[in-house]
Amino acid sequence: MSAPKTAGLAAAVKRRVLGLGFLAVIAGAVALSIALYNKAFTPVVEVTLKAGSAGNQLSAPADVKLRGLIVGEVRTISSTGDGATLELALDPDQVALIPANVQAQLVPKTLFGEKFVDLVIPDKPSQTPIRAGAVIGQDRSVTARETEQALNDLLPLLTALRPQDVSTALNGISSALRGRGDRLGKNLVLVDGYLKGINPELPTLRQNFDGLADFSDTLNRTTPNLSAVLDNTSFLARSLVDTKGSLSRFLASTTTSTQDLDRLLTNNENRLVRLAADSLPSLQVYDKYSPEFPCLAKGLAASDTFISNSFGGLQPGLHITLEFVKEQGGYTPNADEPRYRDDRGPRCYGIPDPKGRAADINFKDGFRDNGGPDTTQAGAASSPAGNAGSEPARALAGSTAERRVMGAVLAPVLGVSGDDVPDLAYLLFGPMARGTQVGLK
Repeated sequence: MSAPKTAGLAAAVKRRVLGLGFLAVIAGAVALSIALYNKAFTPVVEVTLKAGSAGNQLSAPADVKLRGLIVGEVRTISSTGDGATLELALDPDQVALIPANVQAQLVPKTLFGEKFVDLVIPDKPSQTPIRAGAVIGQDRSVTARETEQALNDLLPLLTALRPQDVSTALNGISSALRGRGDRLGKNLVLVDGYLKGINPELPTLRQNFDGLADFSDTLNRTTPNLSAVLDNTSFLARSLVDTKGSLSRFLASTTTSTQDLDRLLTNNENRLVRLAADSLPSLQVYDKYSPEFPCLAKGLAASDTFISNSFGGLQPGLHITLEFVKEQGGYTPNADEPRYRDDRGPRCYGIPDPKGRAADINFKDGFRDNGGPDTTQAGAASSPAGNAGSEPARALAGSTAERRVMGAVLAPVLGVSGDDVPDLAYLLFGPMARGTQVGLK
């Protein structure tokens, strides 16, 4: 019985040893994997970076880049109280590209991404490559400090904003700028030219801004008046709103009127064209005699008093006695027609302020063109009966003797002397009194 027990115990111990060995193999494999991940067996050149601060966005194993090329990684980060010490592991194959006097910046990959170590080659790089154990200083140039300060100031703002919205906006900007570098460069050069042209005008711009300040002061003083104007405008707007129904009806009626006018013009367009063409001769006559219109209107206005007195003033009626004599016959064709042969043009003859009696004017009307009655064919064709009664009166028409007779009749009525009777009175009264007997009371 003892032999089987001993064999069973030996088997159990063997299994336990095998289990422990298996666990050891697994642990070794895990440790080896971790070591390989941490590049424990990869040959590196270890250097130290002294930085003012590392920040929360820099952690091992962050990348170490030189002009965008990954040349190593950050192994450890420690604080010294007044700064941070970073242990860098550089790729031996890339060390030849890194000068001994290289400097470093801690910059983020993106606005929201983690930081990495960016090695900056100075303007005068050393001919000797960096060696293991070297100490790299942080780049303290003005550009580097401004960039770091801008990023540090931007971080709180980006933290307050929603990253997804900012990312979307930046992606849109990136898409808009992609492939347009040359055009943007030309635009910047153009803007630079504009600015160079504006620089000499800066004093003038400063004066304009001073004038703008004065204008602002004036505007500030007139603010109450402007407020009153705006209040009135508001009242007007409310009034328009209150009367919008009436305005709508008015506009509707205007639309109807416009349609009616359109139909009227459409139906009469040919007539309107003919009217314009037919009116041209009359308009030409008006244009010819237009210089006479002002003095004619002033003369009519000045003669209002004389005409009023001639017709009695406040008492209606002409204050003369007309006695009709023997009939002089009716109208005779081709004998009594007027002749329109006078084309002397516009004349005022002293109107509206005549200096004396007007001269005896010979109007070419077919009756007395040459100082006597018309003896043309029209006169020869008149009937004996008609000429017997009318030609004596026509012979005296407009003569000095007739003017003396009518002046004696009109002077008492108008309240002037016989020499001051206006010519208009002769023209108005002569045709009525010619061929009649007049007795003055």
